[in-house]
Amino acid sequence: HDPVYRQIMKRLEKLRSEWITRAISTKTFLVRLKAYYDEANMYREKLAKKSGAEKIIETLSYYVEHETGIRVQLRSTKKVLGEVLRSRKLKKFTDELRKTIRTELLKDLFRSGIDMKVAESIAYELTDRDKYLESELERLWEE
Repeated sequence: HDPVYRQIMKRLEKLRSEWITRAISTKTFLVRLKAYYDEANMYREKLAKKSGAEKIIETLSYYVEHETGIRVQLRSTKKVLGEVLRSRKLKKFTDELRKTIRTELLKDLFRSGIDMKVAESIAYELTDRDKYLESELERLWEE
């Protein structure tokens, strides 16, 4: 599952809860709902123009930016993903591969000045919890 869409869904659920409990007005609810809709469409359009590792990097960057407010350059992560996709030997997502990608992602997050605890949480979320990387890489290997 795409972590960015999951992130948007969490915000939508919070918005719905605020509206149901009357913590916000209907007007505010509708304005924010439209903003989330526009954000999801903009993200989908961005991804449509990308392929392979670029799409994964865009998703990771977008997720990190919305979690931290910091736009990150995922150079190390992009490099290792490119190597993984070009490799003729790798066709299965292993724990070793997960650790390698997580390590490079952490390096990129630390270089961007993201707090260690926040960076570790984000790296875990993106490499372990939701299986996004695993499913995307396996999909790309099948192509």
